[in-house]
Amino acid sequence: MDQRRFLWWHEAALSVLGLWPPQGISGVSFGVYWVYRILFLFVFCFAFNAFEIAGFFDIYNDLQAVASNLCWSLMHFTVCLKIGLFFAKITELKRICARLRTSVFLPNQERSPGEPEVVAIAVKMSVGYLLVYYSMTVVILANCFIAPLYREKPLETLDANPADSKPEPPQNPLPYYTYVFCNALKSPCYEIAYIYQTLSTLVCSLVLIHCDNLYLFIVMVCTSQLRILNASLETVIRRATRNCPKQRWKDYAGLGTKRNDVVDRESFRLGANCVKHHHAILEVLDELEGIYNLVILIQFLSHLVQLCFQMFIVSEISLLSFDGLSMLAFVVAMVIEVYVYCQCGNEIEIESSKISQSAYNAQWTSSSEPVKRMLLIIMLRAQRPVEFTVGKFVKLSLRTLVSVVQGSFSYFMVLRKMQ
Repeated sequence: MDQRRFLWWHEAALSVLGLWPPQGISGVSFGVYWVYRILFLFVFCFAFNAFEIAGFFDIYNDLQAVASNLCWSLMHFTVCLKIGLFFAKITELKRICARLRTSVFLPNQERSPGEPEVVAIAVKMSVGYLLVYYSMTVVILANCFIAPLYREKPLETLDANPADSKPEPPQNPLPYYTYVFCNALKSPCYEIAYIYQTLSTLVCSLVLIHCDNLYLFIVMVCTSQLRILNASLETVIRRATRNCPKQRWKDYAGLGTKRNDVVDRESFRLGANCVKHHHAILEVLDELEGIYNLVILIQFLSHLVQLCFQMFIVSEISLLSFDGLSMLAFVVAMVIEVYVYCQCGNEIEIESSKISQSAYNAQWTSSSEPVKRMLLIIMLRAQRPVEFTVGKFVKLSLRTLVSVVQGSFSYFMVLRKMQ
């Protein structure tokens, strides 16, 4: 699968989810799609998250139920924020995806013979992460929706002990603790609520998966382009010499042009292409950082709280139960998601910091002054490496991952002592 086809897959999935208006629709078709996206996302995302928040009033005296509901409602709240991001920044995101289809970001044998392999590795990694997200989602949701069928106590069962004994907290017959308009123990209210929670969670999960993976795919493609740029800069003089065979020197010789002048002109042309390539990559990354930095901040803060309460729930229930397996898989999915974000930010910083050294290694000593100045400009610009941030506060790197995990564990220990 090449990068254009993978982009098409994301755009098609986001179009079905109501986040990516298809190209070429206008008039009545565009109006119908807008009505569809508003109703679809409101019913299955925003309304569902509102019902989850309202459900806290029924379980506020049960710490385990509150922790469980908080984990899911925070995730769905993050989904709602990303939907708002797509509504507000869809034009910028479409422009970025259009740039990834231009010749600058597509494999070019003239720049480097190994470009197709480098780009293919980035696409394969993105596909791999997408399959991991799909697999984790299936495991989490399957266990989550099977769990209510095996819970022992119904919702309104109270302890039959004497009055001085404290009643045990009620068990939920549905997958999630949400506000329900009718009695969830009776048919058909139970079936309707169960199906609604299933569809809403599935929609929210797919929105989260494709929003995250689209961002990660763009970052991985730009990382591969930085690797290609490093290789192009290191070999710019060598490629210019190879592109000027003897017959070409003879053609120039009739005009009184020297051999070094021919190589310098070709070096300058190839170097100018590297400058354009570098500028195009930086434009995409700067625009992507401006779109996503605030969302990443909110997502990391919610993950910090989620991991804390997830570890608390895992420590309280049996891991062999469906609830335990679902929550354990949820913990693993959260850690993987934070790790992938941090790893991508780390790789971008590393590859962008290598550009200055690659330009210095370009065998420029025998080149003309214009070629040297051009390489110097690239080196000066590359002194400031590309950095993704978490809300402009913290650099997105592997240290951020360690900080999130450490913070979650610290809050978990505090919560255990408070219990």
